[in-house]
Amino acid sequence: LQGTDRDSGLDMSQLVKLGEYFESIAPKYRDYMATNKMAAIDTEVLVHQVPGGMISNLVSQLKEAKALDKIGEVYAEIPKVRKELGYPPLVTPTSQIVGIQAVQNVLFGRYKVISAQVKDLVYGL
Repeated sequence: LQGTDRDSGLDMSQLVKLGEYFESIAPKYRDYMATNKMAAIDTEVLVHQVPGGMISNLVSQLKEAKALDKIGEVYAEIPKVRKELGYPPLVTPTSQIVGIQAVQNVLFGRYKVISAQVKDLVYGL
């Protein structure tokens, strides 16, 4: 909602720092955390826009390429790819299309490799 009349005015970088802080102390309190529901919140999702269901696929792709150390770069690339593709919703199948393109951009260079699915999405197919 940034830049709209509904902008909260919250500083995203401060929210991410808060999330990192709470993540750092969470192990101390694990025994007291609810296990019957999601007990952890990823505040960085506000920045990288990656829903939880996509993360396991991204990790799998990067492990296969022996490039798991590049996950941060992929997280940074996803909002760029999403914007460039017209902000498709990050639900199946478009989440996979955006995620795969972001991984390829990080591994091989921006749009050096373009999947048939990205081309179909751009063509409106």
